[in-house]
Amino acid sequence: MNSITVFGKRRVRAKWKEASRLADRILILLRESSAALEVYFLSSREITAINSRFFRRKRRVSGEKVDVLAFPHPHGFPNPSHTKGKTLGEIYINQDCVRRKKETLARLLIHGILHLLGHDHQGHKDALNMEALEEEVFKKAFP
Repeated sequence: MNSITVFGKRRVRAKWKEASRLADRILILLRESSAALEVYFLSSREITAINSRFFRRKRRVSGEKVDVLAFPHPHGFPNPSHTKGKTLGEIYINQDCVRRKKETLARLLIHGILHLLGHDHQGHKDALNMEALEEEVFKKAFP
C-alpha cells in the first residue's frame, strides 16, 4: 500500500484528498505499490522562491509560472519511521495553477512522480520520452 501525505494551506484542503487518491492511482499504474511520498501545495511566490534557491535558473519563457517541482529522497537517507517501503521524495505543486485549472492536478502529479522515479527532460530526446510517458499514464489513469 502506498503512503501519500499531503500538506498545504487551509484554502486548498479540498484538494488534499483528491491529490492523495490520484497519486496512489498513478503510483499503482507505474507499478509502485509500497512507496511513500509527500505532496505540498504552495503559492506561486513560495514555489518560485524554492525553484530559484535550489535550481538557480530562470524560467525558459519570461513570465512562465513554476507549476510543479520534485525532490527525490536522498539515496542512503533513512526512511521516516512511519513509512514502509521506498520513500520517493517530495512534490511541490503550485496551488494557483491548480485553482485556475491551467493544468490539472493529475498531470502535475504524474510529472512530479515521474521525476521522483528518475525521469527528466534535460535533453530534447528525454523531454519527448517523458512527455509520451506522461500522456500514456494520464490516458490509463483517466480513460
